[in-house]
Amino acid sequence: MLLLSRFYDLWRTEDLDPPEALRQAQIWLRDSDGPTLAPYLKSSHPDLAQKFEQAHNQRPFAHPFYWAAFTYVGV
Repeated sequence: MLLLSRFYDLWRTEDLDPPEALRQAQIWLRDSDGPTLAPYLKSSHPDLAQKFEQAHNQRPFAHPFYWAAFTYVGV
């Protein structure tokens, strides 16, 4: 959910091409710590957002398992 939310933000609000938006979203998810990720969870998962806010200096999605399988295929 975080990856696709960030992808959509980059694609629609920052006007990046979809392949570049996905690449930037993957990098963002890989490199972000808990407090950076928390705002994306506040409305849908407030309890989880609170846990992420407290997880300083931890990159919970650094492993490629969480972001590497997504690809963009389009015209």
